[in-house]
Amino acid sequence: MFSVIIPVYNKKRHLSRSIDSVLNQSFPNFELILVDDASTDGSFEFISNISDQKVSVFRRSSPGAGGYAARNLGIEKAKYSWVCFLDADDEWEHDYLESMRTLIAENGDVKILSAAWRIKNKSGSLVCNIARRLPQNELAILSLEDFLTHSIANAAPICSSVAAVQKEVFEKSGTFPANQCNSGGDVDTWLRILLKAGNLGFFNKVLATYFVDSDNMVTKNLKKFEIGCIMKTIKQSLETHQTQLPEHLLKKYSNKYLLALIAKTIRADQFDGSYLSWYYKEVDYHKYLIFKVFNFRPLRMIYKFYLIKRNPFHG
Repeated sequence: MFSVIIPVYNKKRHLSRSIDSVLNQSFPNFELILVDDASTDGSFEFISNISDQKVSVFRRSSPGAGGYAARNLGIEKAKYSWVCFLDADDEWEHDYLESMRTLIAENGDVKILSAAWRIKNKSGSLVCNIARRLPQNELAILSLEDFLTHSIANAAPICSSVAAVQKEVFEKSGTFPANQCNSGGDVDTWLRILLKAGNLGFFNKVLATYFVDSDNMVTKNLKKFEIGCIMKTIKQSLETHQTQLPEHLLKKYSNKYLLALIAKTIRADQFDGSYLSWYYKEVDYHKYLIFKVFNFRPLRMIYKFYLIKRNPFHG
């Protein structure tokens, strides 16, 4: 019933944890697709030695940004109607697939499902923000407007390691944006799916753990910055003049990720004021004015110190 896809790029130290969490699922009807993205740390050799009939191993000849091309290859190879994703440094609870199976059986119209997750680092763990906004152990059907509203409030209802998507949905909305952006491609993918599917099922039970202090994390290693796919997708959607779209929320959602991008460039001493041309001033003018002052380097340095101390970007 489920095709589970794990993209692998230089994650050897974490692979036993993630792979075992899949193979030990209480629900047995799944395949595990491991896609090595030209690892150089022995990850490919490690996964090649797994002797389990549920496991298939594929390898790409060169690494792709964000693991998006690796995920797309996994989707192409998937033989089941539902596709689930797990990052190679994260892990599932033993009943993740069982929970997804039950939700699918009881909610036939839902094409994309998610669940709560915990965020863990060396000092401890906390539950994702969205879990504190909705009833526990219940499924909430979130509309596109709900999805945007929660996400704008820093309570996104989905991350890659809890996403379960009907395979045919990718045929309508497109797969992960390989060769189109270096980061944020997963966020763009979930939005494109929501624009087509119209809703998302969020099950408020912790079913996965997202590890912040892992090897070779995309956010930690990012050195090049660009206008993200998410901003381009929203701009294109708004330009098509689809009257049913919540334009105000989409603009605020785009602004949220644009301002996060600008903050990351400030922290990396690569500030580019031209990015503000993508900002929708009509929905958040006061924030526009705040970021406008970062054209002055002394103010950028003060903000950089705050960002380093606060460390708000972990995935």
